[in-house]
Amino acid sequence: MKDLRVLLVDDDEDSCKLIQEYLKDFCEIEDTNIVVEYITKFNLALEYLEARKIDLLILDVRIGDIDDDLEVDDEAGRKTLKAIQENLFVPVIFHTGLPRVVEDLASNLIRVVPRENDSPKKLLTEIESLLKTGLPALNRAIIKHTEKVQRSYMWGFVNENWPEFEQIQDRNELAHLLARRLAISFSFENVGEIETGLGESGTQASEANQAHSMRYYVLPPISIDPQTCDLYRDETGLYWVLLTPSCDMVMREKNGRSSCSADYFMFAGCASLTEQTEYAELKEHFDSNPLTEDFKTYEDLSGKHKKLAVRLRKFLLNNPEKRQKGRYFFLPKAWRIPDLIVDFQNVKAIPLEEVFSPDSKLERIASVDSPFRESLISRFNSFFGRIGTPDLDVEIILRRLISMTSQ
Repeated sequence: MKDLRVLLVDDDEDSCKLIQEYLKDFCEIEDTNIVVEYITKFNLALEYLEARKIDLLILDVRIGDIDDDLEVDDEAGRKTLKAIQENLFVPVIFHTGLPRVVEDLASNLIRVVPRENDSPKKLLTEIESLLKTGLPALNRAIIKHTEKVQRSYMWGFVNENWPEFEQIQDRNELAHLLARRLAISFSFENVGEIETGLGESGTQASEANQAHSMRYYVLPPISIDPQTCDLYRDETGLYWVLLTPSCDMVMREKNGRSSCSADYFMFAGCASLTEQTEYAELKEHFDSNPLTEDFKTYEDLSGKHKKLAVRLRKFLLNNPEKRQKGRYFFLPKAWRIPDLIVDFQNVKAIPLEEVFSPDSKLERIASVDSPFRESLISRFNSFFGRIGTPDLDVEIILRRLISMTSQ
């Protein structure tokens, strides 16, 4: 059974005890034990959260009588939330007799429960709802993973090699080494450890050394300057992949204005997978001839079902049948990004000013991540830089070789 650690911040201690007992006695969340701690001083909330592994915060809005005439921005609960958001992440439930004061803050991760006779029951409902998002568990898994890597690195590598580190004048070297180690620990190969921290056994994709769709993207883009293979969406909803080398797009100040080496940015257009023949024909056939039983892989199919599935599969693996070699690159659906086919023949150049203009019609959505970024650029360079040559007359060579073997 997992513990869900809840911190209750309310200057009314009797109310804190009531809620604590209710959540302890009536919690029926499967495989979850709610552990409720409380404090009555708002100014200690952040310190308490940083010192303990808290999964969820229940927060009052006001200190003292609700009839006190305070400005909204002076409310203790709002100030506490702001301080927390500037320092760490934890989902929040406002439990207050003044819901109107914080209703503008309400979101999927900030809930508002009016203080009423049945509010403890409503609190439990909101807690269950927040648990279903998976974010409290994900947050805990990430923190646990980070602490594990840091602990192992400091006690193992740093402790064992300290005589050498002690002689280094630039202590920043150690910071760079640890930062790099942490970054690698969140790489594709290690994401299964975080999945395990969520109570999962790790995805089949991770075990089979295959890539989950989300591994293709960094969402939202991290860098301020555009990067090669950033994904954009225009005002019509069409997607475009940026192909200009990153080094040409670094913005620099010169003579009081920002500029870069590239006067034009090159983009390749992306079409929806649903518009492609490979998908349309498969969908039409499967709609007319629905499967009578479940299947795990395309190998379990037969007849035309399998033939069309194999054809679509090859397209998704960038090896389509009866199409120009090297022209297409598949980008899988992830979050708001649909399944896309990058077409290296659909290329256009857009002036620098139009890309960076405040009124630009292009919205930067995501960055294609490594190594898929390098694969996409390599395929584009190969397609765009190919040289046509006459087909070799192999019949003459075959006749010569066969003649040699028959002698």
